[in-house]
Amino acid sequence: MSDAATHPSPFYALIEHGAQYELCFPCDEDGCGPHLLADGSIDAERCTERSTEPVRATEIGNGCYRLTERCAGPLSGLGIDWGDEFLASAIAGRQLVFEKLVLPRRFLHWHIIGSAGFTNSHPFADLLHRFGGGWESIAGGMMTFTVPVEQAQALMEEARRRDILPRGLSL
Repeated sequence: MSDAATHPSPFYALIEHGAQYELCFPCDEDGCGPHLLADGSIDAERCTERSTEPVRATEIGNGCYRLTERCAGPLSGLGIDWGDEFLASAIAGRQLVFEKLVLPRRFLHWHIIGSAGFTNSHPFADLLHRFGGGWESIAGGMMTFTVPVEQAQALMEEARRRDILPRGLSL
């Protein structure tokens, strides 16, 4: 198991050992998706096309996977985030076909543009880690923040109280 210096939050340990896959997923005409119904199943009315992207995922068992990385980065059309669990069928080689998002989601995610220079020494990063979450920056300022669902409200209240929420344009 990794130490606290390597992983300041237990969240990172969940996503550190993913394998490379090609994930085929239902999408809209713009290549974004999957669009999901309230039960995590595919919204067939909005998902009339198919797209494929390279991802890293951890096989959990019984056709369930945890997404560890969207390898297409900011150009990804995949509408699920790291830490999300999904059901998929394995086909030839390292190819997966997305079937359903596992609900309830364990993590809440939000994305912003505009926090270039954000590091683990930022007060919000420290708070996020203390609440069991994680963050990543892509292309120098496209940020993803992730926190366990049951901790999200307390995290946001504390961040607002301390006025340490990262600023930027929400995606």
